[in-house]
Amino acid sequence: MMPKKKLLRLAADDLYRQAFPPELRAELERRVETDVVGEQTDMSAPEWIKKLEQADVILGGWNWRHCLPETYEAPKPQLWCHLTGTVARVVHPHNLRHGVRLTNWGDAISHTIAECSHMLILACLRRLGYEFRSIVNARQWAAPDMPAPMSLFEKRVGIVGFGRVAQKLAPLLRPYRVKIAALDPYVPDAVFEQFGVRRVTTREALFQESDIVSLNSAKSSETNNLVDAGAMNLLPAWGVIVNTGRGNILNENDLAAQHAAGRLFSGLDVFAVEPIPPDHPLRDTPRCVISTHQAGPTTDMYPEMGKRAMTNILNFLDGKPLIDEITADMLPRMT
Repeated sequence: MMPKKKLLRLAADDLYRQAFPPELRAELERRVETDVVGEQTDMSAPEWIKKLEQADVILGGWNWRHCLPETYEAPKPQLWCHLTGTVARVVHPHNLRHGVRLTNWGDAISHTIAECSHMLILACLRRLGYEFRSIVNARQWAAPDMPAPMSLFEKRVGIVGFGRVAQKLAPLLRPYRVKIAALDPYVPDAVFEQFGVRRVTTREALFQESDIVSLNSAKSSETNNLVDAGAMNLLPAWGVIVNTGRGNILNENDLAAQHAAGRLFSGLDVFAVEPIPPDHPLRDTPRCVISTHQAGPTTDMYPEMGKRAMTNILNFLDGKPLIDEITADMLPRMT
């Protein structure tokens, strides 16, 4: 019998148990011998390198302590299988050019983040920030200062970043008979055509031609402060901005100033600094609906992460193609 391949598990116990139900764990254990490195390990750098070099598969996820050194080169083909999405600063382009292959959850849970974007759009249009303040905080039935609610039907929706999440969001919005445009220089025209989404090439065109803007872009130097007062001023006064992408995209002070001036409504799941401080200017405005970076995946969807990881681990061990493999050229644009 061939010896089992070695898997180095860095993912925390709770995440691992939720993502890998018993049947998946049993299947994984039949194929690999697992070595677990806990969050509080005090291994030296040489010990960490030695541990890495022994592994065929490294299973990571939401664990900032454990990452590949920037100069690490795999002594044999290795897979870093990231259970979750964020791979920036965990694996580096140099690693991927020297023996390491990389996957994450890909599009396995994109629908849950799209669902949250959808929810926040509706919450803004239906003025749930005002409703909550009135009913819960003020203990009164109707907020006398609440702007009239609006519907999503027939609206113009602009999307910043037309990656996997946005590609799940567009079909969710179709029943509302919306017109959808998107800004993303990296996605080919064929993808826009596949989803029936109109491509725009400038930030100004997207905001000027939208009633609602959903931010679904990854974090990069190109997206820093992309949505500022200049962009916001192009939206109608009743327009909506929703962010389930990354906090660096949106200038929060500019948005707070818009709200203070009686303009726009927003639904934010991500912020530049998390958790936001008690005196953050967006905490006190009913024009902003806030959620606590929980767009996805919801815990009931964690097994979808495990299934995708399991498929890629088995494919790697069996010499089959990986699903949504991340290359060195792609990594700088990944969150």
